[in-house]
Order: sequence, then structure tokens, then C-alpha cells
Amino acid sequence: MSAGAAGEGAARRLLPISPGEGLDARGLLVAAEALAEAGAHQLVLREPWLEGEALAALAESLVDRLPGLILHIRCPGALAVARALRLPVHLRDGDSRPEGLRWGQSCHSLAGAQAAVAAGASYVTLSPAYSPGSKPEDRRPTLGAVALGRAQAALDAPIFALGGVGPDEARALRAEGVYGAAVIHAIFGGSPTPESLKLRCRTLLDALAYSPSERFCGARLD
Repeated sequence: MSAGAAGEGAARRLLPISPGEGLDARGLLVAAEALAEAGAHQLVLREPWLEGEALAALAESLVDRLPGLILHIRCPGALAVARALRLPVHLRDGDSRPEGLRWGQSCHSLAGAQAAVAAGASYVTLSPAYSPGSKPEDRRPTLGAVALGRAQAALDAPIFALGGVGPDEARALRAEGVYGAAVIHAIFGGSPTPESLKLRCRTLLDALAYSPSERFCGARLD
């Protein structure tokens, strides 16, 4: 199945997260263009070096390409820019919840995910799903598809499994009923070209394609 055949639902099940280093503003725009052409809908912009007017200008350009843009709280001034552009924000575990904004949160346990959703999170990431490719030094126990599937069944909001998710892992997560996958290394690892970004993105979208009868098929983060 192609990304086009997978449709909008699969696009919303893939949550790319920008790498945080290695790409300047121009490189991020090129990457966003490639992801959009591959069929992606959203991106968490997580670039701690961006702030103020530079962050606002880049976010305005990115949202034209990826309408589901989410600003990570690690970007200085993310809350102000999110309010100005009416964008969601992504919080770290333990961050204070923002007033008047849609938000998701990084979580590391079912209890933490349940607390975030009870407080108003539109979605959560739950990690580490598998050994993170972007953090080879991370030795935390991994959750795996079965545990994540149980967590999704217990949670009334989408879970994006984060950490070490490639196409094979995405298929296993989907089989267990997990809503989607948040990825960094699987898309941005190494020095990808626009063509390789498109290929990686399409492969993940194919792995996340789903039946409209599944839970959260109508979820909207934007």
C-alpha cells in the first residue's frame, strides 16, 4: 500500500520529531517539504537553538507544509509562538500544563500517561518502546508492543510509541492496537537526502496504515 492509499489516517499516526541538531532553518524546511510530499501531516519541532522571531518565522513556513505542526516546549518562546499561530505544544514529563493551548506530553509509564490525559492532553508519547536509535546509551527497560497495546487499551487518547520504532516495530505496534509511532532516528538518522526522507516516511506510513474501524480513527490533534 502506498502512502497515498494509506490516506490521512495513517498520516496522523506518524509523529516525526525533528532531531534537535544538524539541520538549520533551511534544512528543516527542505525536510518538511520531503515529508509532506511523502504524505506526512505533522511534525514536532524540537530545536532548542530556535527562539523568538526566528522560531515564529520557521513555524509559519513549516505549518504551510505540515498542517499538524506541534511546537516542542524546548524551543525558547514556544508558548508565545504557539498562541500567536494557534498551534499545539509538546510538553516534557513534569512540565506545567499551558492555559488556552492544545498539548501533548512525553510520558514514561501508564500512570503518567493517564494523569496527562486526565489533565487534558490530546495525546501522549510513551517511551522507550524499543531501544532508541538516537540514544544508543539509553539502557532503560523497553516497553515493547504488547505492553504498549495494553496501555492503549486503558487510555482514552492516542499513544504514540517513542523510541527505536522502525517499520517492523510499527507493524507490531499496530497489531497490538497502539495508535501510532513517534520517530526521530528512523526518519532523520544519519544524513538523509530529501529522497531518502521521502522513502523512510512512506515506508513508515505503509506500516501504520489501518482500518477506519479502529480506535481513534477520527482523532485530531489540530
